[in-house]
Formats: sequence, C-alpha cells, structure tokens
Amino acid sequence: MVQGQLDFAGSLPGGGLTVLNNSYAKVGNLANATVLPLGGVIRVVPTGGDAGTTPALIVNSPQPAESVAGSSGLDLPSLFSTYRDLNTEIAGCAATITLLDQNGLAPWNSTDPIATIPLQPGQNILNLTGDQLASLDVINPAPGGVQPSDATTLVINVAVTGDYVWDVPNVSWQGNEPSRHVLSPCAMSWRGCRRWCGWCRRASAGGNEPAGQRPGVRDGLIAVCRRALRPGP
Repeated sequence: MVQGQLDFAGSLPGGGLTVLNNSYAKVGNLANATVLPLGGVIRVVPTGGDAGTTPALIVNSPQPAESVAGSSGLDLPSLFSTYRDLNTEIAGCAATITLLDQNGLAPWNSTDPIATIPLQPGQNILNLTGDQLASLDVINPAPGGVQPSDATTLVINVAVTGDYVWDVPNVSWQGNEPSRHVLSPCAMSWRGCRRWCGWCRRASAGGNEPAGQRPGVRDGLIAVCRRALRPGP
C-alpha cells in the first residue's frame, strides 16, 4: 500500500518490488504510473511503460487493474502514529535471550557471521545493535532450542539512530507458520523482506511510506518502511 505515488525517479534502473501471491497492492496516486494487467499478474510501471519496463511494482495476484487506484480505506496518518507508539513500547522490552556461537555452547562474540538462537517456550526478546545485525549472515537454532510457534514468540529489536540499511541474515524459521510469530526488522537493502518481517523499528518509521503487507507473516499488520525500488536477488 502506497499513500501517494511510487518513487520511480528515486529508484534504480532494473529495480522492482514484488507483492507475493494472495496479496494485493493499492497506490493512492497513479499520476506517474501505468497499470498493466498481464494474465494473472499486475505490473505498475512509469507512465507509458510496457511489460519490460523497470523499475516496477509487480503484483503476483489476479487483482483487477482498476482496483490498484484509489483510496485504501485506511487512515494512514493515524496508522503511522499507532505504529510509532507500538514500536516505542516494543523497543523498550528487556532482553530475555542472547545469541550463542555457531555451536550453541558459548556466548556469541558479536562479530562471527554465524550464530545460534536459544529460543524457549514463551516470549523471547532479542536486542541487537546495528553493527551486530550487520555482522550476521546466518542465525541457526541452538541445540535444544525450539522454532517460533503459538507457544514461542520472538521479538528482535535493533537499536540504531538515523537512516540505516538493513542487511538481514538467513534465519532458521521457514514458511508462514513460524514466521507469523516473529516481529523483526524489514530488510531495507533491496534483498526484499526475505524471511523477516513484522514492522520496522521506530528509527526507520518516521515519515515513510508503507511497503505493503506480507501474507502469513503477521496477520492483520502492515509493514511500514521507506523503500525505493532496487535491483537484487
């Protein structure tokens, strides 16, 4: 969901944002865009563009082209205010777990690219710095740990100030079921949200536009973050 126009001019050539299956897009102002229905897929491209034009918003659902335009029916200023309040409260949660080394035997040293997470039933809060997040490539489950579920929730807070580019690691929880029990930062580099979603930290929320809703990650919540369309895997 985009409140105004898509920022094609501020996006990189070849960039794109894909809305996954069973999800839809709503763009408040299409004055700079053309909506192309392409047999079950919608592409929103700069005015006058065709199916090969980039940057583009790609919707992998049979959404009627005319429904992309117009009001979303949501009060976005109020939503952003609500999410900032929620993010402030969540950011104040005290840590209940810390990462372990890749063998799950000792505390993680904050620089190794592989770490393990000792999730336990109940609420798990993991607090990281921006530098710690940037150093991680993989987070695996620690021996004896469990995966996110109805009985095991996980909140990951990342403490940063100002603008920050998230480069999120690969994580052990896969698919909709475990992911819906995790709240963590959205990827802000153009690797897309990958397996992490929920809502972005307060430091990245102010004045930004919504990126859309990721199905099955967190029911009923909208991921809000500023995003230009950039190429990448």
